[in-house]
Amino acid sequence: MLFYTDEFPERRRHLNESNLLFPAVVRSAPEHKPVIDQLKNDHGHGEARVREP
Repeated sequence: MLFYTDEFPERRRHLNESNLLFPAVVRSAPEHKPVIDQLKNDHGHGEARVREP
């Protein structure tokens, strides 16, 4: 289960969201940029949270 949690969301889905989805959302709805920025920040700290005891 830890492998899946680390491999899929952290390395695949979040990468696609950050590179493809988030920029598209900000372009089409710039008022949501603060929310997108928070999600990007959460993604940046997610891997460490998966590995915490």
